[in-house]
Amino acid sequence: RITCLTNGKVGVPSCRYALDWVCFNKDVEKCLFVDLGANFGVASFDIGFIHDKKNNICPPSEVKLFLSEKGNDYYETAIVKAPYNASFDMCTRAVYSANFEIPIRARYAMLKFGLDGETFADELRLFGDDCNGSEAMLYGEPLSFGEKGYFANPSDAY
Repeated sequence: RITCLTNGKVGVPSCRYALDWVCFNKDVEKCLFVDLGANFGVASFDIGFIHDKKNNICPPSEVKLFLSEKGNDYYETAIVKAPYNASFDMCTRAVYSANFEIPIRARYAMLKFGLDGETFADELRLFGDDCNGSEAMLYGEPLSFGEKGYFANPSDAY
């Protein structure tokens, strides 16, 4: 079902058990990983979560996007706060998004978020274009996953 997050379909909040949504239960932190297949100039991203206070479906208070060229070191590139206050009582699709002034060169993306309860996510989208040499390079202190990384060799992933 996790492939529903990259199938090109956006969910309808009132139909949370439809195939367009992926349910995540309360946990300390969730990490979603995406392999773009080659280096790419990532210009923006977005992801939708259901916000439905009446049914105790709470989207994350924030999501963090990390990017990587190698798959074993991820650099934090965006922190996006919830688009709605927790007291907002309409059932809606809460979209978390960020745009970068200069596209960032990356092959791998990781989205991290914590949950206080059950939530549903739909489409995780990364926008940009093929690399042309004008992309920003990743910098700072990366999160490291060791030599193997998550995508260095999928059969060796841990």
